[in-house]
Amino acid sequence: MIPEGSPLDGCSLADAGIPKRTGLVVLVLQCRHKDGEQIYNPGPETMLSAGDVMIVLGREDQVHTLRDYVAGR
Repeated sequence: MIPEGSPLDGCSLADAGIPKRTGLVVLVLQCRHKDGEQIYNPGPETMLSAGDVMIVLGREDQVHTLRDYVAGR
C-alpha cells in the first residue's frame, strides 16, 4: 500500500519509474479513491495515490526494494 507522504503519492506510473528502479512489473492497481476499483495492466499515465495497492510481478528482493522506495527510504 502507498502510505501518506510517500514520494509516489501523486505520481504517474511513468514518473514513478517502478520497472527501472526495481525491475518489477505492476500488474494491477487497486485504487482507494475509486472505491477499490482495480485497474489491470495500468498504463504509464495512471496516477498513484496514498492508499492505493499495487500487485506486482517479480522477485522477493525486488519487492523489498519497492517497499523501501514507496516508504521514501
